[in-house]
Amino acid sequence: MPIPQTEDSTLFDWQPDWSVGIPVLDEDHKGFLTLSRLLFEAEREADNSMVVESAILLLQEYIGGHFLREETALRAAGFSQFDSHLARHVQFRNDAEAIIDRFHRGDDTAAPYLARLTAEWLVKHILHEDMQYKGVIRDEHVDNRPLGCLVAVDDQIDDDVMDL
Repeated sequence: MPIPQTEDSTLFDWQPDWSVGIPVLDEDHKGFLTLSRLLFEAEREADNSMVVESAILLLQEYIGGHFLREETALRAAGFSQFDSHLARHVQFRNDAEAIIDRFHRGDDTAAPYLARLTAEWLVKHILHEDMQYKGVIRDEHVDNRPLGCLVAVDDQIDDDVMDL
């Protein structure tokens, strides 16, 4: 499905019926939309490169941290559709990184495209994938530390494994 070419920022507005019933995961999802809106709006302003670059870095952290949080919870809950859910995360991460690479190579259309892609993908992912785990994952399955902490711990684990 193509990314909507809309100037309407309602694309980035959270809807209560998107809730997966786990407050930490819902807050992560809202954060994705906030970062998407920031990217979308910043691209329209002059002298915005620092804001856009910061939003992209935060989005990359969000992707890493949220996916780690959700995937860990899915494993802990014994979610039967884990492999397909993980595959969708990997595909989105790859798509986002490809667009971020375009931005870093000077493509002026990349940041707003990334914003729209993220918002649209997130909503479709919540409604079609995440809703499958609603009622399966419970609060005790979810690591509620800030996403930056999750990413830092995961990076440290990766570094420790590489040192072996």
